[in-house]
Amino acid sequence: MGIRHIFLSLCLFCSFCVDGQTLDKGIDFKKAEEALETVMDMQIEDEETKRQCGTIAGIVGVHQFVEHRYDAAVKSLDYAIKNTGKEDEIRQIMNHVFLVHALCMTNNRRALEELKAMTPLLQDLQANTMRGDFPAEYADGMRMGMNTLLFPLTSLVAKTFPDKEALEYCFNLMLYLKQFSFYQLTNRQKSDIKHHLFVDYRDAISRKLGSDEIAVEFVPYMNIEGSKNQGVSYAAYILEPTGELHFIKVCRKDEAEQLFNDNEQTWLLYADHDDRLRSVVWNRLESFVRHKKKIFVSPCGILNRVNFMLFDPKVYELTNSAELIKTYTSPRHSNALLIGDVDYDSSIANLNRGDRDWGMLRGTRLEIENIGKSLSPSYTITKLTQDVVTEQHVKDCCNKAPAILHLATHAICYTDSIDRSRFPFFQFPFSFAPIKTELTYTGLVLSGGNQGFMRKGNMAVDNDGILLAEEISKLNLEGTSLVVLSACDSGNGVFDDIEGTLGLVKAFKIAGAKTIVASLSKVDDDAASEMMSAFYRRMASNREALARDLRAAPEHQRSAREKENLHSAFVNTVMDMKRKYPHTPKNWAAFKLIDCID
Repeated sequence: MGIRHIFLSLCLFCSFCVDGQTLDKGIDFKKAEEALETVMDMQIEDEETKRQCGTIAGIVGVHQFVEHRYDAAVKSLDYAIKNTGKEDEIRQIMNHVFLVHALCMTNNRRALEELKAMTPLLQDLQANTMRGDFPAEYADGMRMGMNTLLFPLTSLVAKTFPDKEALEYCFNLMLYLKQFSFYQLTNRQKSDIKHHLFVDYRDAISRKLGSDEIAVEFVPYMNIEGSKNQGVSYAAYILEPTGELHFIKVCRKDEAEQLFNDNEQTWLLYADHDDRLRSVVWNRLESFVRHKKKIFVSPCGILNRVNFMLFDPKVYELTNSAELIKTYTSPRHSNALLIGDVDYDSSIANLNRGDRDWGMLRGTRLEIENIGKSLSPSYTITKLTQDVVTEQHVKDCCNKAPAILHLATHAICYTDSIDRSRFPFFQFPFSFAPIKTELTYTGLVLSGGNQGFMRKGNMAVDNDGILLAEEISKLNLEGTSLVVLSACDSGNGVFDDIEGTLGLVKAFKIAGAKTIVASLSKVDDDAASEMMSAFYRRMASNREALARDLRAAPEHQRSAREKENLHSAFVNTVMDMKRKYPHTPKNWAAFKLIDCID
């Protein structure tokens, strides 16, 4: 049930509330609880004393929740909310967050009422964030604390379905929390956070869907039987163009995880004769999506490792359903930045994009040459190759927001702490990220990457040949319509049940990019080069065939037609590769197209 988030929030909560005394200083919860029992029966007049008692009650309530003493937690948190001052916005929100958690275990109706009572607090928090009033040092902890609400939201729906009121309210609040969490991560000006983040997402998204389209939003929930938590499971909200919502329980989290234990064997799950993956994560949805022309699918957690397009080529994968109503900056210029044939300062020639030490990927030279030919003359081409692909040069070029950004290189993905401990690179503080987050575990290898990764020489930390996701998230890619990460594991990262995949894809989205192609596995250099060359070639061929129709089409239809061109080019390229290499599915099943919508 996201216990990591619970404990992080608890630590954060205590640091807010106890005048600097945190968990590691040894709070005596037993004595605090005994004192609280006495205090609750007292009539306290002094406002400061009342506030301090509310503070302690909040801490005790969270501790009781973590110990699964839900009735006691509700009592303590109720008292905390009544006695914590309105000026203590952060404490009040955290009190409400954990009260909702506890109520989901004991009182469904009151849990929904409490969620509604939180709405004004969340809107105030958003307004304060826009003004810059929110303390920056608390941002990550607060974001994670708020995100834990996603579990009780979906758990409440799972317990009360088909209660329409709970279903619709929780769907809207779920997407609001996802949008607010995303905007808290962006490097854009606070004024860019739209005041209307809290909208009727069900209504807005359903209006965007065509009559033969449907949206599927996967979500995690606590599988609660009685008052016992049986662990995390996955469900799906299904939204029809009429606005009707469905809620389908899909699978247990551990059931899905077992299918991905062996990374090499995972790709065999997409072979025509193997139905295991489909039966676990897709078959329960078939009756809703079978006859649709477009199926917008938003995965969560480990389901981000699933390539849903291979279940049905009509699938359009999204980071979340709100992408359907999101607006992006149009490309400033018709230009393309192609990066490949990088010199990593190594004489070792590797055949996989992701191996260490990193040797030059000979296939990427032909790859970007072929792509350049396919995009010309419609796009102005800039190529970065060899030792010119320095980290600073790439950042400078990316900040000009090319319409298309193609990176053919090695990638790093070290989400395991033991694995990270073996390399000097992860032992140093990063000047651009004083607190190491999940976005410092993945990155792209550029010129000089071999020396930088082993911390050899006197390379600057922010120009060491390893372009981390954290650094990418701070770029300005507003106006970049397509990013192609032709690199091993570029679609991997920390698969978080709440925040999605924390890695390169998330970083490029934070930076402002719209549509992304990424890989979920190591891919043979030649196979990747062949697929990417074919993808752009098909894009160009489709574009020429559609040019006459687009010129004749009304202006408002052109963007949609162009996006259909991109989606169909990708799907058909994957299917061509599948027919050509049926026994090596990872060479075609690993690539995903994300957020390709008009």
